[in-house]
Amino acid sequence: MSQQSTKKQSLEKVRTFFGSLIVVTSIVTLIALGYSMDDANFPGANMAFETTDGTPEGELLGNGESGWAVSLPDTCSNIYIRPATVEGVTPVDKPPCYTNADGEVVPLQTEKDATDKPKNGPIRGWVVSNSCVKVADTDICAPFAGASVLGVAGSMTFSLLALQAILYGVHTALALNDDPRTNDDNFSSETTVYETLGKKSHLKFKTLFILNIVWTMLSCFLFVWSAVAWQGMCDKLDTGLGRVVDRTPFSKEISNLNACATNYCTIPFSGFMWSYAVSLMFYTIPRILILSGFTSDASYKEVPSSV
Repeated sequence: MSQQSTKKQSLEKVRTFFGSLIVVTSIVTLIALGYSMDDANFPGANMAFETTDGTPEGELLGNGESGWAVSLPDTCSNIYIRPATVEGVTPVDKPPCYTNADGEVVPLQTEKDATDKPKNGPIRGWVVSNSCVKVADTDICAPFAGASVLGVAGSMTFSLLALQAILYGVHTALALNDDPRTNDDNFSSETTVYETLGKKSHLKFKTLFILNIVWTMLSCFLFVWSAVAWQGMCDKLDTGLGRVVDRTPFSKEISNLNACATNYCTIPFSGFMWSYAVSLMFYTIPRILILSGFTSDASYKEVPSSV
């Protein structure tokens, strides 16, 4: 083995180590961001759907065209509603909502008593609100809506990554067939993938070929779900910032009703971040294998060793 090949292998090991470290830190960052957004009551946190019978198992109130009604507890609210100032009228001041350890949405309590149970305390935080008034059933004053630049660009990014995963899988299959390291005997770059699969030997090629197909399908599925999840997260943020719909078809007595555009808005932010993190982590697996020397990529060329 030449000195150049030795240096190349050493660099591949170093790149593999730092590449794996980048994947780990990226995943931890995304997941920690999601949990922090939930814990900080980010707009859309602690959201639950309104049902016909008032129970979580009941039928959702609404439809896919108009939206899905959001349940607002009587004791608290994370959606701040203050009408235009009217002399002699004091706006109702409800404490923010928070999800306790039992998964129940309750008024936020910031202190603990002598028995370590939550109790009322001072509340201090930044109020996040739009600089305009939302109009029912429209995308007016909705910077986080699914149809906004942010929503469309994010979904397109994950959709393109799904397409890229398919192309990468096809390219990898062809590259494996052209790599002498994955063939046991009678290697020829003119041999097609079907011809190689038909031979009884080439066990390593067949194993990597099947794993490549599994990776391609799962990676594509994860990115497609991430594209859908991105729309759900944007809808969650938009609803948390006051998205409203007209009373039809919910109730004639309500002029403006808080409602989500999708039925994914009740997923916690940590759930969305887990989706993105897993998709990106799974997508990097081939590169880590390539850098580690387990297999090669399409640019592989056999370099004769110096004697």
